[in-house]
Amino acid sequence: MEVLSKLEFNQNNSQKITSTMIVRREKFFQLLTIILWCLAAANILLLIIYSEFSAFDKSKLNYFFWYIWLIFIPLMIIGILSLRQWCRYKITGKTTLLTGLILISIFLVSIWLINYESYDWCVFLKAWCGEYQNMTWGESLRNITTISDYTPFYNYFLIIFSHLFDLQGCLYAIKYLTFLFSIAMAVVMEFIICTIKQSKFSYLHLACFLILPPILLESNVWAQCDTIYTTFALLAFYFALKHRSVLCFISLGLSFAIKLQFLFIVPIIFIMLLIRDKDGHKYLSWKWIWLALCMYAINFLPLFTGANLIDLLKVYFLQIGSQRMLSLNCMNIPFLFENLLQSSYSDQTYLVLVIIFSIIGIAATMALLILVLRAHHRRCLTAVDLVRYALCFAMVMVYFMPKMHDRYFFIAFVLSIIWAIVEPSKLHALISAMVSVSLSFAIYTMTVLLSYTYVTNLIGLILFLKKINIYSMYFGFLLNTIALICLVTPIIRHEIKTHDDLTKNNARDKISHGKNNS
Repeated sequence: MEVLSKLEFNQNNSQKITSTMIVRREKFFQLLTIILWCLAAANILLLIIYSEFSAFDKSKLNYFFWYIWLIFIPLMIIGILSLRQWCRYKITGKTTLLTGLILISIFLVSIWLINYESYDWCVFLKAWCGEYQNMTWGESLRNITTISDYTPFYNYFLIIFSHLFDLQGCLYAIKYLTFLFSIAMAVVMEFIICTIKQSKFSYLHLACFLILPPILLESNVWAQCDTIYTTFALLAFYFALKHRSVLCFISLGLSFAIKLQFLFIVPIIFIMLLIRDKDGHKYLSWKWIWLALCMYAINFLPLFTGANLIDLLKVYFLQIGSQRMLSLNCMNIPFLFENLLQSSYSDQTYLVLVIIFSIIGIAATMALLILVLRAHHRRCLTAVDLVRYALCFAMVMVYFMPKMHDRYFFIAFVLSIIWAIVEPSKLHALISAMVSVSLSFAIYTMTVLLSYTYVTNLIGLILFLKKINIYSMYFGFLLNTIALICLVTPIIRHEIKTHDDLTKNNARDKISHGKNNS
């Protein structure tokens, strides 16, 4: 009896120690996550301070007031729908109040950053819009590939803006287009979450998505098309979860028509073509895959104005070969080589490095693909599993492939947010925060590149930024590395454990079979 009581006492103590360690670990993850999110938000505040020092041009007032109203209207609609949900479903008033406060914050930040001119705008987009303004509609379409190295689909928006507004109006129009697609992307994110969790649409989630630092940077600072192709890519994933093959491939084709980075979502769509859900139904059908190519044909509209077909087909190759860099401020493996070598290598060495990193990236993606398919053979993959694997593919491809831009982790960041909500965990939230910080740190590089604009007002701040720029990039690379390890390690560990279990079972079967024979 004494021995049993001692064993029970020791067992209870070990359980208490284990539970205490788990609580401490969760608190540590929670604290670290809060610190990282605050660090990401600090980038936004720094940018606001930076932009507020620039003199405001009175000639911009007309566009400024129009932009205020155009930003206010969709945010107001979200607020009204949140109030309606509160009245109908008796959601707590705190949730509605918090949603309203977040929407007001988004509005204020958008207004503060309205006149910020990114590097891409100053060097590329502004020049393209200026050339389109000097041409007719037909000439703009005919020369679309000689003016811009972006896809014709995105250039259609630039042509429309250029013929309707002056250059300042074009900047506001591009930012507003990105802002609208940010809202659309947030809506699709919530649709995916509602589908997986079988829950009601949350306007608080929607507001929280829009105020996340990378999404705010995308719509108000970068003024780029990442939210556009990401929206269509997420739509394709959402329709795949709903077993809607036609709409899935239409969305995938539209994402392809915008940017080649739609490839980050392709592996998980390919997997969903091969597997079935828990009820034995196929997610997608092969017979509708041609719709994706048909939607890409939207890029061939300039043919009717006399554009060259070959030029339209090679637009993606022009983007890839436009800059001689292994990594364009993207915090991945080629980024380390780019900074170590300091671009002091020959063209032949550069080409060899691009090929090597491309092979490594493809090999890593294929290895992950095989792991996922092997996992599906042993058990049915849930929707949560598919979100996690989609995030893994997006991280792995950008982390290893060369010639990646800083913004290419954007779709991985969006998927990490979805994953952290559908599979709540302190570690998952921490991974999202890591990707967010590394992505928002990219703003330091662009701020330094634009230092000549405000050099008379902010010499001290610019010198500070120049000193910490490369160190912040290394810190972002470290966070991306940790996030990727945290993502991939459980998959590999599960595969090893499953393999060991199968080996043991086979050994037992052989032994039992031998005994039966004897």
